[in-house]
Amino acid sequence: MGNITLESEYTCMLTKECATTFLCAVVICGICVLGLTACSDSGPTPADMNSAPASAPGSLTITTSSLPNGTVNQAYSASLSGSGGTVPYTWSVTPGLPANLSLNTATGAITGTPTTQGTTSHTFSLHDSSNPSQTVQQTLNITITTAPAVLTITTTSLAAGTVGQAYNRAVQASGGTLPLTWSLVAGAGTLPAGLNLNSTTGAIAGTPTTAGTSSFTVRVQDAGGQSDTQALSITINTTPPPPNPPTITTTTLPGGTFGQPYNRGRYKRPEVYCA
Repeated sequence: MGNITLESEYTCMLTKECATTFLCAVVICGICVLGLTACSDSGPTPADMNSAPASAPGSLTITTSSLPNGTVNQAYSASLSGSGGTVPYTWSVTPGLPANLSLNTATGAITGTPTTQGTTSHTFSLHDSSNPSQTVQQTLNITITTAPAVLTITTTSLAAGTVGQAYNRAVQASGGTLPLTWSLVAGAGTLPAGLNLNSTTGAIAGTPTTAGTSSFTVRVQDAGGQSDTQALSITINTTPPPPNPPTITTTTLPGGTFGQPYNRGRYKRPEVYCA
């Protein structure tokens, strides 16, 4: 056969690879056209036919189940989280947050310095960027408490001790949030040899072994992050100090009556009767 050229106003769609001078079958709108020319490769390839369609976004979910408590006049920071759907997300809340707290609609961060005590309930909504958009909601509580009293070490001095005799004195504090933790400030002195500081109770106890005066600084920290320090000293003597001598505190005596018994003070004179 001579060269045969078949022209068609239809677009040739590739059904199988074929080279020039090889016979290829092309189905065009149900009509089979037989030709000796190469088939066009503008149609879909096997890879195109086997590729999977784009997957749909997963279900949108708010993963945050609770929010931490805050304290009046102290910085507050919390974060809402979500999963699934199509990012970016957009957050919203109703009703509004406690006074002076705000919600970042892009990140879900809740920040600010609350000024009012109390517990409030809020419904948070999460919207994704899929089409159509998905929206989920979660109701959470925020509790704002009053600030605890200022933590202060109230002990300003400690009693002296004696070498070889048991010693036990407590350093005390007021305010703050329990439990308290006690420690010695590094580089600010040491306790007398033989004495130790109880980190839970603040008691300084032991049996001192060396006479002299030791200066040091104690530190206390509460569960809420407050702390205070106090410089103190303890004097250890070689022998116990002498007891205070007795002192007469009475400076005057009331008057008496002639012929009548008189009795003042701890000693009572025996009464004598004459016949």
